[in-house]
Amino acid sequence: MGVVRVTAMAPGSVEYLLHGCDSRPEQAPEQGVDAPTAEPAGPDFERSQVHHGGAEYLQSATERGEPDGVWFGSGLEALGLPMAAGETATAEDVRAIFGQLRYPSHVVDGSTEKTPVYLGSKPRRFRTAAQIVADALKAEPEASAERRFEIETSAKKNTRTPTAYYDVTFSPVKSVSLYYTALLSAGDIEGAETVRAAHEQAVRIALATAESDVAYVRSGRHEGRGPSGRTVGEWQAATGLAAVIYGHHTNRDGEPQLHSHAGVLNRAATADGRVLALDGQAFRPVKDAMATAYTRAYQQLLTEQLGVVFEMRPDGVAREIAGIDRELLAAASTRTHDKVRPRIAELVEAYTARHGRAPGTRAKRALVEQAVKDTRKPKTGLAGPAAVAAWASGERGRAARLAAALDAVDERVMAAAANGGHPAAATMTGPAGMTGHTPGREAARLVLAEIEAFHTATAQAVDGHTTEGRAATADEVAADRGLSTLGFTVDQALVSGVAAVQTKYATWTVGNLTAAIDEHLGDQAGIGLAADERPAFVAALAGAVLDAPARYGLVQVSAGDPVPVPDALRRTGPGGDGRSM
Repeated sequence: MGVVRVTAMAPGSVEYLLHGCDSRPEQAPEQGVDAPTAEPAGPDFERSQVHHGGAEYLQSATERGEPDGVWFGSGLEALGLPMAAGETATAEDVRAIFGQLRYPSHVVDGSTEKTPVYLGSKPRRFRTAAQIVADALKAEPEASAERRFEIETSAKKNTRTPTAYYDVTFSPVKSVSLYYTALLSAGDIEGAETVRAAHEQAVRIALATAESDVAYVRSGRHEGRGPSGRTVGEWQAATGLAAVIYGHHTNRDGEPQLHSHAGVLNRAATADGRVLALDGQAFRPVKDAMATAYTRAYQQLLTEQLGVVFEMRPDGVAREIAGIDRELLAAASTRTHDKVRPRIAELVEAYTARHGRAPGTRAKRALVEQAVKDTRKPKTGLAGPAAVAAWASGERGRAARLAAALDAVDERVMAAAANGGHPAAATMTGPAGMTGHTPGREAARLVLAEIEAFHTATAQAVDGHTTEGRAATADEVAADRGLSTLGFTVDQALVSGVAAVQTKYATWTVGNLTAAIDEHLGDQAGIGLAADERPAFVAALAGAVLDAPARYGLVQVSAGDPVPVPDALRRTGPGGDGRSM
């Protein structure tokens, strides 16, 4: 699965967000800007050479570095910001909005760094770790070295910083970045751009999927608890998110790694015009669903547009593009193998020595994040496609291996097509009224209605029964039970998805359930939905499970609505799931 991380960032971290668009080469190379022009073997596949247009493409990247950021989100206008989704973001605007939480001067006259007009309330100031330590040492001037260490450790742990934005990072599996690199190296600029565009579209799909769940603001006081033991603050639906997305091509060691940083502003407007902070905890329950939406989207887009086939890795963790060999994957992942993993081992060893036990799942995750930060170094030199091309030609024989990888990918595509196993050729019959243009939620409604009618009529579950002493195929079971093949597949996916989360987690979120159902639905193309409609389809299926928990053997541990809830208090806006707020 592609990687999605969410990190709360302080106002001073805006340069981290801007690093991609500010990254400029220290010196343009005298040679090697044009990618190698090796033509992959095989009469059935043609790739364009790097002629003048390809050189211009790389030269532009050399001069500009990474591409500029673009605005995203349906909440920009309500905040009083004149930017529109898809427009290019300037560094000045991003520094003002994300770095200082103020309006740019061209939006609100007189709003400058010295005389800011803030988006909502003024950012809170907290004591720094150094100030906490200094105050503690004033009270304990004779503190021993051990006591000073305790004070410093406690100060670092308890220091608070205001959150200006949330950095949501999207990164596909390594084979996607290597496929982009191989196409670029072979001179297929159009193919390489198709890969990058698929990743970027998948990012937008994932963010749009999560927007209705994440766009909630907090009002009142949330730190303390009232007499009932519950927070006295309130949550309210916002009009949408305001975000800026920056695309990157390499990791910090200059190795190919397509990824995007989406800075989601920690401010949103309510319908009555108030500007408040987001509820950052809203990311947690939908993070897995967001990662699933992103991963499935780029897989479907690449399969539809370039024909590539994805297959599960031997470790069962993720699906890579079939044909990209493991040695090439390792060559483009030296930071992970040579720096991050050894640092993780060091941190785990130190943790075990300090606590007398191995770290649990949550602690291990925190140690992994720490290892990533510890081994991070600033990006220097080339950036963008030019940096990828430099890596491709940076070692003797690498360009030839990349060309061979393209041949291997093409061979796997042709083999899958020849034996009828290509995802693009897989089709399922759907319920009456469903077409290839049916929106995701409407498609889910039709499928769920068909399944409900089947269960009502038969009082049986779809169980893959046998016919004439052999296991029945999905088509046979579906036809026998009066279900479409999609209805049969969905019914099984719901049961299997619930079983998977029940086995894996003691308690789980709707995001966990959504990801599990999606996994059991299988390859994307056969469902017959567009890439941007599948997330809504799967979300509606997860909602159906939660609406009828007893059918799937679930026990609800949080109280439901004790009385009917009016529409005004439900999520009924675009993309809303109809649940109470």
